[in-house]
Amino acid sequence: MENKSNRKTLSINPVLGTVLVAMIGLFGTGIGASIGGYYNIKLEKEKLRSSLILKAVETTNPESALNYLRLLSDTGLVTDIDITIKKWTKDTTLIPLRPNSNQIVLDGMANKDRKTRISSTEELIKKESNNPAVIRVVLRSLRDPKSPDGLWNNIVYLNATNKFAYNKELVKFAMDEIASFESDVNQGILLLGPATKKSLENYKNYLLDIQRQL
Repeated sequence: MENKSNRKTLSINPVLGTVLVAMIGLFGTGIGASIGGYYNIKLEKEKLRSSLILKAVETTNPESALNYLRLLSDTGLVTDIDITIKKWTKDTTLIPLRPNSNQIVLDGMANKDRKTRISSTEELIKKESNNPAVIRVVLRSLRDPKSPDGLWNNIVYLNATNKFAYNKELVKFAMDEIASFESDVNQGILLLGPATKKSLENYKNYLLDIQRQL
C-alpha cells in the first residue's frame, strides 16, 4: 500500500508571484535611487564648494581673495577652509590667483596709476560694451568700489555700453542696483563728486531711453 506524505507543498499563485517579484524590484530600485541620490547631492555640493573657492581667487588682489574666503567661511557656504585662510593670511604669495582677462581689466580700472585706469577702461569699453554679464559685474561693483577713481571708471564704462546688450531683465537689474547704490550715497556710506553724480544721471537717463524702446 502506497504511503501518503503528510508534508504540505507550498504553492504560489502566478499572479501573487508576479506581484512579489515586482515589489522586490521596486524595493531594490528604491534603494539604488536613494544611494544614487545621496551621492549626486554630495557631488553637487562639492562642485558648488569648488566653484565658490575658484571664484574667490578670480582677482589680482590677494586681500580680495582672502575677504571672499572669509565671507564664505563666516556664512557657512564653505566649511573646512579656516586652515587655508590662516595659511594664506600669513603668506599671500601662496594664494593661487587666477584672474580672467576681464577681471584684470576691471582691477586696472581702479589702479593708482592714471594711465592704467584710462587704458583699462578703454579696453573694457572696446571689448565688452555688448556683454550683459560684464555689465552686471560692473553694476554690482558700484556699492563696493575699490577706489573713487574705480567708481568713476565703472560709470564711464556703463555709459558706453551698447543699448542692444540690454533686455527688460537687465534694465530692471541695473535700475535696482543704482537705487541701492544711491541709497548708500544718501546715507553717507558712499561719497560722490559732482562729475560722478552727473555721469550717473546720464546713465540713468540712458536706461530710461532703452526701457522706452523695449
